[in-house]
Amino acid sequence: MKKIFEFLKKNKKIITNVLTIIVLGLMVLYLYRNRDVFVSLRTLELQYIIYIFLAQLITVLLNAVVNQKAISILKHDISFRDAFFLQYVNALLNKIVSEGGALFRAVFLKEKYKLPYTKYLSTLAGLYIVSFLSSSIIGLLSLAYIYFVYGRLNYLILGFFLFLLTAMIVILFINPHFKNKKELRILRLINSVLDGWAELKKRKRNLLFFTAITVVGAFFMAIQSVFVYRALGQDLGIVESLYMASISFVTTFINITPDSVGIREGVYMFSSDIIGLDSDIILLGALIIRAIGLLNTFVVGGIAYLKLVPELKGKSYLKEAPEDI
Repeated sequence: MKKIFEFLKKNKKIITNVLTIIVLGLMVLYLYRNRDVFVSLRTLELQYIIYIFLAQLITVLLNAVVNQKAISILKHDISFRDAFFLQYVNALLNKIVSEGGALFRAVFLKEKYKLPYTKYLSTLAGLYIVSFLSSSIIGLLSLAYIYFVYGRLNYLILGFFLFLLTAMIVILFINPHFKNKKELRILRLINSVLDGWAELKKRKRNLLFFTAITVVGAFFMAIQSVFVYRALGQDLGIVESLYMASISFVTTFINITPDSVGIREGVYMFSSDIIGLDSDIILLGALIIRAIGLLNTFVVGGIAYLKLVPELKGKSYLKEAPEDI
């Protein structure tokens, strides 16, 4: 087993690239075999693309607010402008260079704001608990509504959300910590999340704030689904869209492919009986949202990068990056 983990760690980049190619190939093959679905693109109006673009922009704004608040907990103040730009630069560089966004953010915060980045990461990681808890509740409430109104249910998805909710509730009342004698990266990450959560629990007002932001963020993610499927001539309700938003957040952390390409879409298609749309339409809509998001990231992220880079005083963030990132 140890040799298997060592092999996976050593060849992580190659395995990720191979999986990405396979997933993208399967998606292309599926769409080719169901190419009649592209007829729906004729109804795609520019106004819906703009609506989705704006919803994505607001989502990034909310994430910037969360990061600004997280940094304030560490008794450091960052301007909202920098917090917002860093969100976009992080997303942009992660699409170009593996962990490039994290490296840039680490150096920027350390150089300009003298921020201890490991503590920031731990605090930010603790927020995952809030997000997982909120997402599981939103997912379960959505499933309950869909079941009682339409009679649709997927027991595997239901079981997953129940497991996630139970795990988060346990963490709410217990502060576990795992021994990591072999310095495994996964255990180091889990302990970082748990340590950050332990600190956040001491600030109940902040927890309510972060929970509210998470719920509002889920709403704007749901709005994207409503708009894209309406543009494709499909009437998708806000509750089904909230279910998709909860799935979208959870799959973000399954990073076996860059930006969870294919993972999120695969779960959507698997639960097409819950969403109430044909799987080919679900896939097309999800890819359109991803494409608009890519355009959004490169346009706004490119501008943000040009604004922030001069503030690094000419230093290479790849050379100056902390070793623990």
